[in-house]
Amino acid sequence: MKMEVTQNNKGGLSVLL
Repeated sequence: MKMEVTQNNKGGLSVLL
């Protein structure tokens, strides 16, 4: 499983599993 943390335009953090 790969975990990536990206920052969206809204300034929040999204964790993609």
